[in-house]
Amino acid sequence: MSNLAQEDREKEKKKRKLMLIVLTFVLIIAAFASLGAYHNHQERVAAEQKKKAEQKYKENLSSAYDQMVAAGSMNDGRHH
Repeated sequence: MSNLAQEDREKEKKKRKLMLIVLTFVLIIAAFASLGAYHNHQERVAAEQKKKAEQKYKENLSSAYDQMVAAGSMNDGRHH
């Protein structure tokens, strides 16, 4: 009988060890998935910020151009 009890304990130890290994792999995979998702989020945020900065630059450039054209047309009118 003690032989059966010892076998059961060894089986339980093996089960626990296997469960621990499986759990470790699952946690590692989850960690990599989380890192990948975070990296993708950071890239999206950076792309959005770049797009906003480019749009603001275009608006500023257009405004500066409009001001130069307006100033130039005012000067042309004075000299004639």
